[in-house]
Amino acid sequence: MQDHDYRIILQDLIEMVVRLQAQVEDGGKKVADMEEYIDSIMVKIMENSPVLLERNIMACKPEK
Repeated sequence: MQDHDYRIILQDLIEMVVRLQAQVEDGGKKVADMEEYIDSIMVKIMENSPVLLERNIMACKPEK
């Protein structure tokens, strides 16, 4: 391979790393958003229906 070919390959790798880094950052943002959403749901459940969080909720379930 010539020096020019190595520079092209290096540039491709750099671009790939930058794209992957952006994807990781985007994924991290999505995870943070989901954690915030789950936290808000949990707060609502604890305020309105804490019985749903009881350990033996299935034992309290009425039979059909």
